[in-house]
Amino acid sequence: MKTRTTVQRRSAFTLIELLVVIAIIGILAAMLLPAIATATTKAKSAKAKVEVTGIVGAINSYQADYSRLPATKRTRDAHGVSTRPATAPDWIFGNANTPDAKGVLPTPTVAAKIGYQQVRDLGGSGRDADNSEVMAILTAQSVADVQGGTADAVNLNNNQNPKRTVYLATKSVGRNQPNGVDDLGVYRDPWGHPYIIILDLDYDSRVLSPFPLVAPGRPAQARFIPGNALVMSLGPDGKADFNADQDHPNNRDNIYSWK
Repeated sequence: MKTRTTVQRRSAFTLIELLVVIAIIGILAAMLLPAIATATTKAKSAKAKVEVTGIVGAINSYQADYSRLPATKRTRDAHGVSTRPATAPDWIFGNANTPDAKGVLPTPTVAAKIGYQQVRDLGGSGRDADNSEVMAILTAQSVADVQGGTADAVNLNNNQNPKRTVYLATKSVGRNQPNGVDDLGVYRDPWGHPYIIILDLDYDSRVLSPFPLVAPGRPAQARFIPGNALVMSLGPDGKADFNADQDHPNNRDNIYSWK
């Protein structure tokens, strides 16, 4: 008489096997996440580099059409006023009093650095050293002041861009959000920080470097950089050390249009 042997098949993992699989997945995720984060940062940095280069290109095109740089008449006229410091040959549109994507006001940056004339409205419109003035002109937009009035609007009726040429293609984003121009007209980098623009409003074909100081033991850099505009992003950390040179480790994540 033959005996039948019954083979029982498992239809599921044991608890120990499940825990081993979960542990392996966790280890793989821990190994992959830093690589993904690094790749994301590199992609954002590459995008910021394209955008700062694009802003400079738009400024050059505007100047070729109008024989002036994209700034309001008030800003241009103020260049020679007696209150203007002799050490401020160029004008900065920075990020003073302009929150980042998280709504956090920045620590003092290049906008407050001695050596530049800031775009600061003494008439109480609230515009304070951000890039909205330049963006409104380059994108053929009229930007009212923060109280919603028009008397102090930037590029009112396209008076600074009467051809209504769009020199810079941008997308609209929510207030303080990254990757576009928000509802206040501020152009922000992939991390939500406003792009910093320095214009050669004394028209000597050179722009004062935001990093003219050199740390001990590091190579000297030119105080002035040839051109009519410099544009920079403060990078992932939204900070810059202006007591060091542009290539100092503290500034390693910044993105520059001039290098």
